[in-house]
Amino acid sequence: MVFGKIPKKYHVECESSLPDGKIAIRLFEYDAQIALDEGVVTEETLTVTFPNTAVLYLRTFKKTPDKMKYVIITPGGTVQYDVPIGVGDIMGGALIETEARKILNKGISETKKETALRMLKRGKMTVEEIAEDSGLSVAEVEQLAGLFVSVT
Repeated sequence: MVFGKIPKKYHVECESSLPDGKIAIRLFEYDAQIALDEGVVTEETLTVTFPNTAVLYLRTFKKTPDKMKYVIITPGGTVQYDVPIGVGDIMGGALIETEARKILNKGISETKKETALRMLKRGKMTVEEIAEDSGLSVAEVEQLAGLFVSVT
């Protein structure tokens, strides 16, 4: 709650990970729940008020949006709400490297390598195509290709 001449309720979310579009869904879900929790039913009419909503991106990436909005389509028409966004490098640097994150990243890396090896075995794609599809760099795929050739 922000107090001034007119008290206003705000829902503010902070985002520090790579933008994937899912924050808009989370915001709407939370906003809808807040609105329902405080909604009033009078004679079969539900009246809800969505809170003021904002997103603060703690890290900036190329994909960090500079605007976000909800568009709600109803039989009576369309409602559009712009969600204010603050962008900054408040949390410069990498996310905290926990043991769980290290294990996850190692598993992801191994899966990418296994995928690239399967593609190399098929022999139907270029190194560049395999790199693009597996998420590895061209150099990593070339290194795997060298191992693959020496093993076969």
